[in-house]
Amino acid sequence: MTAPQGTQEWLKKRLGKITSSTIHKIMSSKENSSTRTRLMQDLIFERISGSPTKNIVTAPMARGLELESEARKAYELQNEIVILSGFIEHPTIKDAGASPDGLIGDDGLIEIKCLNKKSHEEIIRKQVLPRQYYIQIQFQLACTQRLWCDFVAYHPDADKPLYVQRIKPEIKLIKEIHEKALVFISEVEEKYREMKKRNSEELYKYL
Repeated sequence: MTAPQGTQEWLKKRLGKITSSTIHKIMSSKENSSTRTRLMQDLIFERISGSPTKNIVTAPMARGLELESEARKAYELQNEIVILSGFIEHPTIKDAGASPDGLIGDDGLIEIKCLNKKSHEEIIRKQVLPRQYYIQIQFQLACTQRLWCDFVAYHPDADKPLYVQRIKPEIKLIKEIHEKALVFISEVEEKYREMKKRNSEELYKYL
């Protein structure tokens, strides 16, 4: 059994790696976009320090985390039992992986979003996922080699509290994600080695 999400062991397994929740940050058409650069800096810092980057947890994020188990139970009442999952390494790409919100049977995943009411209802109205979530799910499917993922939007006070949309692998997009991930990870590794060497040289001066 993989380490449960949120535990120290789970945090350690993710250190310095691309995850499904950050993969969208490298998908910009601009090679030097600010979000891509910041992610690279964060991953290098994690590798050097051995500690995870501290992310600010906003009130909406905290609310979403609190509602996640409620959303999972609502999904299970209408669908299948969800098995909790930890961090799953990508089968072929080093330093990459995903932490799905749950596994279903042998073929499925679940990804839960507890958004504000306006965003929740907009997804239902448009029947289209925001690109960030769609990329996240595609990378989860690639990491787990599963056949589908149920995107679950949940808001207890909405007219339709539970919304489920099944997403299947989009091979062309996954190929693009993989290509960008390999380039990005290579850059992270190169800059990490340079910084580590520089730090060692600086230390050597004082020995």
